[in-house]
Amino acid sequence: MVGAYVVMLVTTAAGIVWQFVALNVPEWSASGDLGIDEVRWIFMGVAIPLDAAAVLSWLLVAIAVVKGGRPPRQSGLAPQPGNYPMVAQPGYPQPDPPAQQQPPSY
Repeated sequence: MVGAYVVMLVTTAAGIVWQFVALNVPEWSASGDLGIDEVRWIFMGVAIPLDAAAVLSWLLVAIAVVKGGRPPRQSGLAPQPGNYPMVAQPGYPQPDPPAQQQPPSY
């Protein structure tokens, strides 16, 4: 689960940084260094890894949820506080009843 969160954080940070870098696209095209086709390739080259990382992080979350699921419930009595059974069950020793004291005779 920690790995999924790390991938999510890195992907989110990279996406935010990319938004600021993408603000310079008009300057790139105005300077004549890059044409529309090159800008499209750049955007695709950045978008595919970011989307793949996002899918990977959600896949890791799903795997962690499935593997970290609750243990199957057992039939029978519900567990009692302190994990002590209320009634004697097979396999548990029977408690000895308290000894009866005789009242003193005078």
